Amino acid sequence: MKNYFPKDFLLGSAAAAYHNEGAFDQDGKGAQVADVLPNSPNDPRTEKPEEGNLKHLGVDFYNRYKEDISLFGELGIKAYRTSISWARIFPKGIEDVPNEKGLKHYDDMFDELIKHGIEPVITITHTGETPLYLADNYGGFLNKEVIDFYLKYVNTIVKRYKDKVKYWITFNEINIADRQPFFHLGVDTRKIKYDDQAKEQLNYNMFLANARAIKIIKEIDPMAKVACSTALGPSYPNSMNPLDNLKAYFDNRNGLFHTDVHVFGQYPKWKIKQLESKGIKLYTNEDELKDIRENTVDYLAFSYYVSGISKFNENEFDSTYSNQISELKNPELEYTEWDWPVDHVGLRILCNVLWDRYDRPLFICENGFAKIEELEEDEDGTLTVNDDYRIRVLRNHLLELNKALADGVDVIGYTNWAVEDFVSGTTGTMRKRWGFIYIDRNDDGSGSLNRYKKKSFYWYKKLNETGLDYLFLDDYFSEWINLWKLMHAHWYKKRKVGFMKVYISSDMDALGLKDALIEELESLSFEYEDLTEDGFDFVDSSNAVCEKLLEVDGILTTGSDDASVGIVLDRYGAGSYMACSKHKGMVAAEVSDERSALMTKRHNGARILVMGSGIVGEDLAKSCLRNFLSHGYDGGRHQIRIDMLNKMM
Repeated sequence: MKNYFPKDFLLGSAAAAYHNEGAFDQDGKGAQVADVLPNSPNDPRTEKPEEGNLKHLGVDFYNRYKEDISLFGELGIKAYRTSISWARIFPKGIEDVPNEKGLKHYDDMFDELIKHGIEPVITITHTGETPLYLADNYGGFLNKEVIDFYLKYVNTIVKRYKDKVKYWITFNEINIADRQPFFHLGVDTRKIKYDDQAKEQLNYNMFLANARAIKIIKEIDPMAKVACSTALGPSYPNSMNPLDNLKAYFDNRNGLFHTDVHVFGQYPKWKIKQLESKGIKLYTNEDELKDIRENTVDYLAFSYYVSGISKFNENEFDSTYSNQISELKNPELEYTEWDWPVDHVGLRILCNVLWDRYDRPLFICENGFAKIEELEEDEDGTLTVNDDYRIRVLRNHLLELNKALADGVDVIGYTNWAVEDFVSGTTGTMRKRWGFIYIDRNDDGSGSLNRYKKKSFYWYKKLNETGLDYLFLDDYFSEWINLWKLMHAHWYKKRKVGFMKVYISSDMDALGLKDALIEELESLSFEYEDLTEDGFDFVDSSNAVCEKLLEVDGILTTGSDDASVGIVLDRYGAGSYMACSKHKGMVAAEVSDERSALMTKRHNGARILVMGSGIVGEDLAKSCLRNFLSHGYDGGRHQIRIDMLNKMM
């Protein structure tokens, strides 16, 4: 499979302030709604912040951000999506003067991210982060006065951080806020649960708040990119019954209501008719509607965790309480410990639907896998978590995202949930672990808060180091083996060349493929030499091995006056196919650090081919290999099974 991820793709990771910061009353921070929700957001709140709420300490990112960001830098992520705690800037939300200690903290945190080459992607206020004072005294965002307080906050932080933050997200998962209105927006749940008028007014208020935030941000920084996060996933019909298909259509249309307004700046006609049929009249005015029309999002930021099932009569179907999209189980999918379906193909479907409908770039700002985990010792005695399941789930989702890119979808970035373990928003516990970094804290509050790298940490690091080429190693490896067999059959058996040898570079060891490679070579009776002890630099090994081969001309020509073939497997070339003649000399093709570049040295007319197999570039690779096989070392034409090459490449 070809790598379609663009060079500037933001492969990163994510968290949010209320999940990991802690320091709930440090440096002047005020209380936020998460501080009175110690358990699930569906459970009753406490009157005021009380002991036992794990979010109060979180994982102490507020005080340990330099240590953690250093780990993020080692992980190699290109972007970190997080939030600013509103109550850390305006403790009650109503102050005229912001809290300078809070502002300074985020200045320092953003500087640290930038120092490590990490792009900040900032949610202005995340779920759980509405100042508690605004919830208790103003009723949260159901009251339009709170929008004005929010916009003052937006104006303050964007002016302060405009030179450090390019990507802004106004709210988090706003389309499901009416399911947990207090947790999301500081609104009394009872007012929304039993009053459709209030529910729809809250939705409208959030469209207004989003649009006016975009207007303020663009006035301060016209180059800023702004979105509003939603939680999305496709819903499939339960059967071929037309009524199930109709239900799926309506469910998917309802799911895109918020993004329709964010992009098109107005309510869809079906929604207007629905409101009229229910007798709901929104409190609006022309100035508000004008702002919603004229201030739309630059890109679509969304969380993708689950897909759903649509059935015309849902009462007769097995259900599960925690699926965010629907309460119906899909028998074709596996489910997590939390009863969430794992559906990587759904991501490709969703990306294509959004791109076709909106023609705006996409940003997957949350996608991940949670599991109960414990530390264990690896073979070296280092504490870690062998989370192969997380690697498998993320890899499958990224492969589907790559297919969406091949389909033509424009995707800015992907920040998985999450970079490190922290207090879960849905359970209020530590045992629901999402991260690449294990943090030693338990549900009873005990633990050292020490950080440990999971197996997935090293896997994601390799993705970042290789521009996601590492994602496709299984595919590349199969291609390489097939190509070697083809070359071996042609050059060694049919052409009776005098020598054939595979040189294994240090990259194969670094990428964890050396042992598997040697096993394959021995099964094919290939002669090989392990060069991993020669100290070739990881980045430069392609050129280094090529130069070594050129220096040891005798190895290439030993045993025959006819042409000889050597194969070098390396990260940038993905396999260098070399043919030379003792009498004709050689031509060396090298791959530079720029994957698309091919530099050729000519010497007396024979050929050495560097073959990319998709890493250098599929078209270039095909062209080079076809040229090599078509003309051969003696200039004759030997069309060698090009149809097979097309399938493999």
